[in-house]
Amino acid sequence: MKLKSTFKLSLIALFTLSIFACDEFDDILDIDVPQNFEKTARVLSDQAKDTTVLVIIDPSVEEIQEYKDRVKEFTLERLTLQVNDRIDASAPTSIAISLTFFGANPGAPFFEVENSLDYTSETDIEIPDAILEEIEGYVENFEPFAFHVIASSEGPVDFDAVFNIYGLLTVSPESNN
Repeated sequence: MKLKSTFKLSLIALFTLSIFACDEFDDILDIDVPQNFEKTARVLSDQAKDTTVLVIIDPSVEEIQEYKDRVKEFTLERLTLQVNDRIDASAPTSIAISLTFFGANPGAPFFEVENSLDYTSETDIEIPDAILEEIEGYVENFEPFAFHVIASSEGPVDFDAVFNIYGLLTVSPESNN
């Protein structure tokens, strides 16, 4: 009788381990695909005022569409900004920029810089954890999200704000369908 009980217990333990082993094996087969979403916003005003541009990033139209049914996770590694000034040297030399994330909970700017011309090469932007997680959720669900770019200057402005979102998309090797 004791042997029968031990045998049953052993079978249950073996079955349980095999289930966990399959999950671990599936994770080993996952594929990490580096991603880069680039979006350029032209900020243009012929007078001194605050100029606001809405930058929409739509993962559903990006190359990751081919992984739509297989996405397990998106990890945002970094967000960068590069400013390409189009105004000649006689224009104002300082353009203040603030960025506001425009997702489910738009709020206060998460990034502000007094002189955008300090960002003429690709520069990392610090992102609060709450916004980082929200962006990851939008990408994982193939939903669009946006940033408000607000430029303040004492004269005309004409520049491109180039955003790059770098991340890692984890996908299963086969469709979940």
